[in-house]
Amino acid sequence: MAEVYIFLQLDLVMASNPKNRFYRQSYINFGFTTLNENGKDLPQCVVCFKTLSSQSMKPSLLKRHFLTNHSELANKEPSYFQRKEADLKCMRLDNGGQLSQENESCLRASYMIALRIAKTGKPHTIAESLILPCCKDIVGCLLGERAAMKLNKVPVSNDTVNRRIVDISKDKKSSNF
Repeated sequence: MAEVYIFLQLDLVMASNPKNRFYRQSYINFGFTTLNENGKDLPQCVVCFKTLSSQSMKPSLLKRHFLTNHSELANKEPSYFQRKEADLKCMRLDNGGQLSQENESCLRASYMIALRIAKTGKPHTIAESLILPCCKDIVGCLLGERAAMKLNKVPVSNDTVNRRIVDISKDKKSSNF
């Protein structure tokens, strides 16, 4: 009876502690490098910078991500992905591998929206309540839902729009002198 109890405990420990997978250098062929977070190796795509779970560190899952999201790069040489990996490592801000998530085009779009709001004199909340939902509807109809989801990355909160307008006005004042 005691042996059965020990086996049950062992099964519970093994079930709650999933197998840790480790990065292999051959994964760069699928466009993946490793990101060490809290002592765990996590696969990170060098093309879209997406970080997957440690359970996804299987060649089949990495290949599926690569072919689903980056099929146009399927014929690239491994040296291409090694360059992308070097670029990614240069972008990391600290040893934890935190990346700057603010995309340049999203930042530019945020400033463009803030400038239009400032020119019309409308309340800053109009970006969140009207402009962004309208843009999502238009892009969703013309380009599809996947493209519309990218608009969620554009920062348009009330405080953000206010900061952008202040930045634009400071820039205008400094350029006039």
